[in-house]
Amino acid sequence: MVEMKVVYEGAVVGVSFPNDDGSSRQEALAKMAPWAPVCQGKLRPFDYKGDPALAVFWTVCAGSALRGAEAQVGCLPAVEVRRVLELIETGVRSVPNGRSKVDLATVLFVSIGQAANGLYGTSIRVVIP
Repeated sequence: MVEMKVVYEGAVVGVSFPNDDGSSRQEALAKMAPWAPVCQGKLRPFDYKGDPALAVFWTVCAGSALRGAEAQVGCLPAVEVRRVLELIETGVRSVPNGRSKVDLATVLFVSIGQAANGLYGTSIRVVIP
């Protein structure tokens, strides 16, 4: 069994903003909410105003009907991005051909909740092999 190392644990930001394709992050989180402990996702690096950023996508919720779809649900907080990228860079030793080290990071959705204002939020854990 491969031991996983936690490189980030905390909140996802930007959950109330729409995605570039017009899809709703709130709708994605609402669909995922009942399945949070069995949902997984991935990180996608991008550039935000000249700085590195990491988008958080969900990809699958085991045992649910939520399969085959991918939706961005937010981003890692900007203050954490460089630290997380460094931990991934130094922590991942072997990379299969054609993949990046960030591709090997797995997002585990710890919880998804709805605040009094009706907005959903999520806490995640990012792990690497």
